[in-house]
Amino acid sequence: MDQRYQNCIIQVVRRFSPDHWGANEQTVWSTAKCLNRSGIHTAVFATSALCTPGRETRDEIEINRFNYFYPQIGLNKHKSRQLDLKGGNPYSASLLRALLKTPCRVVHCHTHSRLAAGVRVIAKLKNIPYIVSLNSGAFAMPQSEHENLTTARESWIRYGFALDRLFKPKMVLEDAGGIICPSYDEFVAVRKAYPLKPSLYLPVGIDPTPFDVNVKLDIKKKYGIEANKFVLLCSGRIDNQKNQRLLIDLLSHFTAEAPGSFHLILMGHLANPDYFKALKRQISALKLDQHVTWSGNLQHNSEELIACYQQADALIIPSTHDPMGLPVLEAWANRLPVIAAKTGALNSLLDDQHTGLLFDPLCKGDIESAVRTLRAQPALRARIIEKGAVKLKQRFLWKHHIQKLRSFYEEIEVLHASHAKSRLIC
Repeated sequence: MDQRYQNCIIQVVRRFSPDHWGANEQTVWSTAKCLNRSGIHTAVFATSALCTPGRETRDEIEINRFNYFYPQIGLNKHKSRQLDLKGGNPYSASLLRALLKTPCRVVHCHTHSRLAAGVRVIAKLKNIPYIVSLNSGAFAMPQSEHENLTTARESWIRYGFALDRLFKPKMVLEDAGGIICPSYDEFVAVRKAYPLKPSLYLPVGIDPTPFDVNVKLDIKKKYGIEANKFVLLCSGRIDNQKNQRLLIDLLSHFTAEAPGSFHLILMGHLANPDYFKALKRQISALKLDQHVTWSGNLQHNSEELIACYQQADALIIPSTHDPMGLPVLEAWANRLPVIAAKTGALNSLLDDQHTGLLFDPLCKGDIESAVRTLRAQPALRARIIEKGAVKLKQRFLWKHHIQKLRSFYEEIEVLHASHAKSRLIC
């Protein structure tokens, strides 16, 4: 075995598909690259959801994708893909076998369900610590989102009870060496639930360098948007949780009031086909087809994605639940003002009236007021842009993220070693 694996930290994630790249994948990837550059070898272990099983190396990072299964009867390819896109809770025997054979210091789980339950068992066998990142917002998740995920997972006959009794997913957080929370609300909830366990509030980070370019692509020309329109950009997967339907209602109201004044760009991969169909029906029923553009699943840091950020007039995030808030940082990196719902990481990242505007996602009047305010007050817009750019450089670069993460790893390793020593003495 390569000696560098003795200093290895393995990142475990449910899915690692370049074609469906989200904040979770970006966090895993950037973490791995930063750790590698600092001399700590890092490998990514994931299921082969939306990908092909196997091993590949990118930027000197080893990515391993393993076969997996959902312990539910009656899953055809379509239903399995739905779970792959969102809400899937799989087991992977081959991932656990590989983890057992691979020497490492720490395992970092970017999931807290069945995959992490398997990691828990392997970590105990190997006598190493594991850490869990709550990137899905388990503690701060609203009831409606819990119900959506539960419906997706339980709509077919399950047979995983025996495996669950063996691996005990409910013990994942209890036995974890430490817990990482990307949103402050989540961090407070974790501290309350596990007051004696090491926990860390660690917001997502970003590398602004790829955005520091002047793209030649004219988004308004490409999408057929009139030059004088106020363009609202919504970046996030197409899913109930992202609440794009609120923006369609908002656009309908503005279009009735001032025809031809606004245009909406929806940018993100398709996570919920049924929700997407409902959105399209809503747009057609309100006769808004010419005022809405679907930019689709753009590759991270692509010219088109950067052009959308640089040439829109505002980023608007209406999510009912957002545990990470990566689009906020992307907007700050592109000097785009942000209007966002008061929820999850969005509420933690933004200072209302200073680095962005916050609104109540359950109040239509609140979001209307925020958009009007930003459009009518150029001085406020300029101040928000400047303060957002400053806050990004001071607190949310990857160098800040990785410094805190490395210190947390070291803390967990020391605690694990001291507990192991005390057990031997006893």
